[in-house]
Amino acid sequence: ELTPRRVGTAVGAVAAARLLLALWRQYVRRPNCPSPAGEWPLLGHSTTFFSLADQMLDYMHEQFLRLGPTFQVRLLGQPLLVMTRSPANVEHILKSKFFSFEKGEFFRERMTDLLGHGIFNSDGQPWLQQRKIAAEMFSVGTFKTHMMAVFRGNTGALLRRLRAAMDSGTPLDAQDMFYRYTLDSIGQIGFGQNLGCLEKDDVPFARAFDTAQMAINARFIKPGWRLAKLFHPREYQLRRCVRFLNKEALRLVAARRNSETVGYDFLSMFAAAKTPEGTPVYDDAFLRDVVMNFLIAGRDTTAAALSWAFWRLSLHKDVCAKLRAEITSVLQETGQTDPAKLTYETLQPKSMPYVHAFC
Repeated sequence: ELTPRRVGTAVGAVAAARLLLALWRQYVRRPNCPSPAGEWPLLGHSTTFFSLADQMLDYMHEQFLRLGPTFQVRLLGQPLLVMTRSPANVEHILKSKFFSFEKGEFFRERMTDLLGHGIFNSDGQPWLQQRKIAAEMFSVGTFKTHMMAVFRGNTGALLRRLRAAMDSGTPLDAQDMFYRYTLDSIGQIGFGQNLGCLEKDDVPFARAFDTAQMAINARFIKPGWRLAKLFHPREYQLRRCVRFLNKEALRLVAARRNSETVGYDFLSMFAAAKTPEGTPVYDDAFLRDVVMNFLIAGRDTTAAALSWAFWRLSLHKDVCAKLRAEITSVLQETGQTDPAKLTYETLQPKSMPYVHAFC
């Protein structure tokens, strides 16, 4: 007979079992790498992560300096997290044993609202199929023609913004400019459209994308995110931003579908993929996922690298002077006067060895 007492006993037993399992995972089943100070029973490092949410990269950098190239972190309600910047570990994960490190449901269920079933949220055959199509863009011919033309045009637009700010003495957020530069570039290389971010004061698409990414990141740190989807303002913002992004992404998809010209961009390649029977492999909903995934690939990575590079140059004026000297020398030798019009051949390591060593 089912009585309140028996139900309470069963619930208590399940809770105790979950508690013992959590303690076993936290203190017994753990990898052989150090852990930051401040770890609490069950909570792990959650209190530290919550309090330093806006300084997380600084915190990670400090732990790498203190603990070495690899360390572990435990958060309430999340699987064990292993942080590494060891080149050997990175090669092992991303190359040597790539297919042994699937993203899995832990990653997919948190990212699907934004990335859908795109390449950064896929494993196995779906990942391979998307990578095969995307790889067609990375040929020397495409770099020399299409990509170089895009980068030269957007570099010119970026330089005009920087010179205008310099002439007027107006402070400028360089990182914001780099994000605009890369968003315009991936718009043309990825989707065949210039989004005009370098010409605008406000870019709603970028703001919505940044807000959505911040909300998604919180799901990897804070417990109870599934429950938070029901009532938390952060999740409401995520839904609102995703609706806006979906609308804009589908607009880009429709433009490529209806274009009469042959597109040399990622979106056109995915849209052109056909089955043996001649029907499209991917529908518009999936092409929306292509847009979201290649936005991250083309915007965030390069913009962050440019921001870091120029910040480091600001601290090392001697390196900056050597870079300028090499670029100026090459421009003079080739008879070019505008850095924004450098050719693919001019940018090769044999022409600019110091620039490549810096990059």
